[in-house]
Parts: sequence; C-alpha cells; structure tokens
Amino acid sequence: MAIRARRAKILFALRRDFSMIIKWVFNMNPVLRKDLEFLPIRYEGKTYFLVRDPWEFVPEGRLLPSWLLQFLLMLDGNNSLRDLQWALMKMRGGGLVSLEEVEELVSQLEREFLLESEILRESLQRLSEEYLNKPIREPKNAGRSYPQKEEELRAYLKEILGPSGGSEGEIRAVVAPHIDLRVGRDVYGKTYSRLSGISRRNFVILGVGHQMEKGIFSVSPKDFLTPLGLVLNHKEYSRRLMAFEEPLVTTELYHRSEHSVEFQTLFLRYLFPEPQVRIVPILCGPVFTYLETPSREAYLGLCKPFIQEMKGILGEDPHTVLIAGIDLSHIGPKFGDPYPAEVLENSTKAHDQEILKAMVEVDPELLWEAYRKTGGRYKVCGFSALALLLELLDGAKGELIAYELWHEHPTQSAVSFAGIIYR
Repeated sequence: MAIRARRAKILFALRRDFSMIIKWVFNMNPVLRKDLEFLPIRYEGKTYFLVRDPWEFVPEGRLLPSWLLQFLLMLDGNNSLRDLQWALMKMRGGGLVSLEEVEELVSQLEREFLLESEILRESLQRLSEEYLNKPIREPKNAGRSYPQKEEELRAYLKEILGPSGGSEGEIRAVVAPHIDLRVGRDVYGKTYSRLSGISRRNFVILGVGHQMEKGIFSVSPKDFLTPLGLVLNHKEYSRRLMAFEEPLVTTELYHRSEHSVEFQTLFLRYLFPEPQVRIVPILCGPVFTYLETPSREAYLGLCKPFIQEMKGILGEDPHTVLIAGIDLSHIGPKFGDPYPAEVLENSTKAHDQEILKAMVEVDPELLWEAYRKTGGRYKVCGFSALALLLELLDGAKGELIAYELWHEHPTQSAVSFAGIIYR
C-alpha cells in the first residue's frame, strides 16, 4: 500500500512537472479570455463580479469574488505560474501558496471556460459547426429580454408601440436602440410606430457586433426566427455582401447570440406580418482596429468596395429601408471609467448632441470629428454602424424622435440611445 502511494506521488509529480515544462518551453502562460464581461454587483454587503459569456460556456449567473477577478486580470500571457504564485501569496497577506495549488486553480479556470485553452477552442469549433449548418437563426433572447410566447410578445409590443398614427410619406432609414426592450421601450415605441403603414418591405439591418474580435462586417444569410414567426432573409443580397474577404467581411458566427439585430426583427415581424418581408442582417465590428488614423478618409479607403456594393443593392431595390440598431455613449465603472456616470453626465450629453447633429444632418465628417475630439472616450458602440449608415444616406433628411441617457444605479453606469427617422 505504501509503495503504491509513493508511486502515485511520483507519477503526480512527473505529470505536474511535465505540464509546467511544456508551458514554459512553448510560452503557454495562462491567458484570460478577451470576450468575457465582468459586471460589478453588490451582494450581502460585498462586491462580486457577474460573468457574461457571449458563447454561453460560462453558466449564466456565475459570480466571482473580487480577489479572483484580480487574479484573473493577471492572466495576460506574460505571467508564469511562478509569477502567479507570488501574486497569490501577496493577495493572501503573505501566506504560503504552493505551486501545485496555483496549477490546480489555473486548471480549474480552464475547465470553467474562463481561460484561452484547447478545451475552449474545441468547444467553440463544435458550436461553430453546429450553428453554421443550421438554416435558421433562433431567437437567443426570447424568455429573457422579451416574452417567449407569441401572444404575450404580441401584447408586449403592442403596449410599447401604443396607438400608431403611421408615417407621413415614405421612410428611407431608421435609427433605433438595441438596449434591453424594458429599458428603451419609450424610444423603441416612438421610433417604430413611425414605420406603421409604410409600403416598403425590404430592410437592411445594421447591428453592432459586440463580440466581434476581427473583421469590419459580419453578414448572415439565415432567416431569423421570432416568437411571432419567421423573418426571411434576402439571400441574394446577403450572399453578394458575404463575397468580400476579411477584414471587410468575417464569419457569420457572431450573429448567433447578438441581440442588436434580433431586437429589430421583433418589431418588423409585428408591424409587417406578411411573409414577403425580407432582411439583410449586417453586424458592424471593430473598424478602428484596421485604421492607422481614425478618419473618414481612412475608413473609405478600406471600406469603399463594401459601401459601393451596398449602394448598388439600394439602387436596384427602391423598396428597401435601412435600420441601424445602435446605442450611443457608455459611461461609468461598468464600462471602465474611474468615475460614476453622474460625474460624466453633462459632458456625455454634450458629446451625444454632437453625434446626433451629425446623424440628423447626415454629415459623416462631423461624425468622425466628434470621435477625434474625444478619442472615443464615451465608447459609442454604434459608431461603426453609424459611419456606414451616413455613407448610404445621400440626400436624406433626418428627424430626431427621442433621446435618453439611462442610469443603471447598481453599477453607477449609464448608456444613451436615440430614435431617428430619415426621409
């Protein structure tokens, strides 16, 4: 029995040492996933961090204590297990921490999908293949952000939209929020009620690719399922846009859990229940990653072929409406600011007014100037979608319908959004 135990200890030590050697030789220091969100919340007088995973490998509702998040933020690929051992001892007030304990903690974090790892890559590959082989994009937020049952959703949207007087004349484009429907219901209602009764039936939806790490646009050829029925895809136009290579157009996988397009399809299916309504869903991603300078000139130098193709599509089909599902500024600790949103409220509203002026006047240069003046400080997540929209609206006239700056008091943060129509 004693011999067996000694052999087990030796084998364990060999496996441990071999694992550490492999990581050192190949510089495989632990790396935290870059696509996770950590939202601070207070619970029973203590601060925890809620983990949000766009691919849903980390279970919804997973909370991390503050010390563990502090440890996770050190996992940037530059710190070895030995570095992490010393850091963990400091966090614990100088108490001893064995290398085996650090290694086990890192292994546990890998198993829980918090780190970049082979487990994560294999799981993401399976998820990708499963999604790409489906002809339909399923409603990921039904039952969470809005009712899952058809009649309940129909009643919910009717309440949001209220009595509709319809639109005076045709509408070329719409800017609407993509924030949670419960938060943005007033702006959603005032904006989408203007679409009631229009004759146009094809819609190009510009959403925000919140999880896009690469590529400027992501186009999907899938039909979008809603609790009210299917919203058909204009597959010919979608596939024409998908023909561009990276970095212009990347994988459609990012549409799987993205809500910015999904929320718009709910209103479209409610307002236009006939099956001939079709959409071209486009997510707009991290354009600044690919620009040497944040300017319209640099943007057009890179994106002009895609923009020209979109203009060609809009020229072919006069019954197409552009919809940009975007939010504006994101401020406060939740979004990386050192101050509560209330401290930044006045400057944020002033900045938003510049953005809104550029949007209403359809002035792309003014939009880019607003970004240059602040260096992106206010984190307008819809900027890439707005930049594309304004390049497609030659001769249009905008009308501001509504604007809000909504405060999320538990996190001392805030998000702004607006409704605009173009004729």
